[in-house]
Amino acid sequence: MSDNLNANQAGKGVAEEPEGKFNPQEFYPRDVATFLRGIMLFLGEQAWIYMGLTLHPIQGKITKDLSQARLAVNSMESLLLQLSGYLAEGELSEFRKMLADLKLNFVSQSAREEEKPEEKPEEK
Repeated sequence: MSDNLNANQAGKGVAEEPEGKFNPQEFYPRDVATFLRGIMLFLGEQAWIYMGLTLHPIQGKITKDLSQARLAVNSMESLLLQLSGYLAEGELSEFRKMLADLKLNFVSQSAREEEKPEEKPEEK
């Protein structure tokens, strides 16, 4: 018998995970709706980042790309429609509020972009 088998698993052929080792079962969502909730939160974070309102976690700086922000917000809206039958009313309400906040901020950031004077190439 392997030293990695505990008394309860002996004879079952299931190795015990060493302490501190990554166990994917702890992070694997129990169903698709749970997975999509996480995606919703991730998309919301991406929308804030690409609206230029939160630091980009990898680049460590403000990264404004409104087309990416729009994609994140629109994707959230589509997912929310799909998830509506799987969420409790309170959770659904929170996601709707998050989406409304993102949309308002997107409109505000888009208006600021339109107000910026166009950069003219330097004349020589």
